[in-house]
Amino acid sequence: MALPRSLSLALILVALCAALWRLPAPLEYQFQQSIINPVKNRPLFSQHFASTGITARVHAPSVVEMSDGRLLATWFAGSREGAKDVEIHGAYFDPTEESWSAEFTITSPTQTQLSRRYIRKVGNPVITTGPDGQLWLFYVSVSIGGWSTSQINLIRSVDLGASWSLPKRLISSPAFNLSTLVKGNPFLYQDGTLGLPAYHELAAKFGEILRISAEGDVIGKKRLAVGRYSLQPVVLIEDEKRAQIYQRYAGEKVPYQLWGQSTDSGGLRWSRPEQIAIPNPNSALTGLRDAQRMLLVLNDTDDRRDRLSLEISTDNGLNWQNRFTFEDRAKLTANHPSKEAVLKILGDDLLQMGLPAGEGLAQLQQQIGQQICKGQQCTFQYDYPYMVRSRNGDYHLLYTWNRSLIKHIRFNDAWLEQLQ
Repeated sequence: MALPRSLSLALILVALCAALWRLPAPLEYQFQQSIINPVKNRPLFSQHFASTGITARVHAPSVVEMSDGRLLATWFAGSREGAKDVEIHGAYFDPTEESWSAEFTITSPTQTQLSRRYIRKVGNPVITTGPDGQLWLFYVSVSIGGWSTSQINLIRSVDLGASWSLPKRLISSPAFNLSTLVKGNPFLYQDGTLGLPAYHELAAKFGEILRISAEGDVIGKKRLAVGRYSLQPVVLIEDEKRAQIYQRYAGEKVPYQLWGQSTDSGGLRWSRPEQIAIPNPNSALTGLRDAQRMLLVLNDTDDRRDRLSLEISTDNGLNWQNRFTFEDRAKLTANHPSKEAVLKILGDDLLQMGLPAGEGLAQLQQQIGQQICKGQQCTFQYDYPYMVRSRNGDYHLLYTWNRSLIKHIRFNDAWLEQLQ
């Protein structure tokens, strides 16, 4: 059946606009590598909670090293994921004092509405240093529907996070600017633009790289795959031209494993995704690389997020070895422990992390239990890792701990070398 003439013209116009919008200005496809000057110290491994449990639910941390040497972490926090009271929270970490500040609100749906849009909920923040040397915070917002109708916002800070600009909505598509989310570490190109790993969930599931100008505008993008099976790309830069990408598999065929691809053209072209022999239950991952090794942190299980492990490759990703497990309750969960047993374990874990015994710990223990237990059925959960490396070479890993707290683990090269 022929389409009405008006509809045909409208579709042609949309297609033409999309084609013209995708015509990029000349871009330099060369990656910029981070400057790291590792300090040779004794093995370092420390762990903290970045959040304090002032909200029932937290998720999706990210972190950046600031110009003064401190870290600023961000995550979303509220009564539950997708609730109207969810805000983007943050906290500072002082590496010399080994301590986190009190958490605070960075932005919220109400503040995002200052951009003259109705905002129902916010989620997934990613913080980085922008091309201008200032802090840039990307985060997701939804006006109608679920996460598959989300959009990306950008706010910037010139005073190390003390204040933030009004939100700017990124335009990643000229026709239907929906279903774009963020998770992975941003990176820089040598021409001063920023690469922002992003992904889509509406109608299809695929990752892409948005190219962001120094003014904060989307000036191009590279789709990494087609179909309904890949999400949340993580980019590991090898040199100016070469990099690898790893994504979570979100399809329906077993086994559930990572997908990987590579480029030798600075990201101008990417290879076809291939399955990587590392199990992963359709869950987020993070990764970094240095001159000696590649590191991935992920849930290396078939169907749950109750184990979080460190995988290392010393041959450019040809082979991977599990070198350390940060969290592991897989066997315990498989044995279906009682809620009372789980609460006891949570209390012991909190005490081991240095929280003082007393009424406050008991309340937090119960609050976490409400997040991971449904009736007598409980499942431990450690997920959505995010890792950066500071200028002195220290690694900082953050992840969601049992849906209720943001955990921070700090380690260095000397500690890694002990795992050999």
